[in-house]
Amino acid sequence: MPAFELADKVVLITGGTGGLGSATARTLLSRGARVGIVDLRPDTPEIAARISSSNAVGFTADVCDRSALDDAVAHLCERFGRVDVVIANTGIMGQGSTLRATPAPAIDKVLAKVARRAHGLPSAGRQIGHTITCRP
Repeated sequence: MPAFELADKVVLITGGTGGLGSATARTLLSRGARVGIVDLRPDTPEIAARISSSNAVGFTADVCDRSALDDAVAHLCERFGRVDVVIANTGIMGQGSTLRATPAPAIDKVLAKVARRAHGLPSAGRQIGHTITCRP
């Protein structure tokens, strides 16, 4: 199967400073993408700059705060012109949470929140091409 073309694509990764998020960012960058990383960590901008000073940018924001997320998307669009792909990688179930230990209604609530956040990301009339949900 041919690989998805990533050269010059702009990818937003939520939860992008952790192991999975930062590894994803590095892989996307190696394939020619430009990356925006959103995370709660106060040092998210510095982490993104260490990954790539020219093709990655980081924003400290809570994905559950619509205004903060809109601001991050707006800044990413200012920097790179658009967002082509969103990878919803934010772990919002809490530290140490597992699907087996979480009641089904709570999982449904978390998944609905992730889907709404990812689907609602277009900011100021901008459209986002693809959304990939990695984990709740």
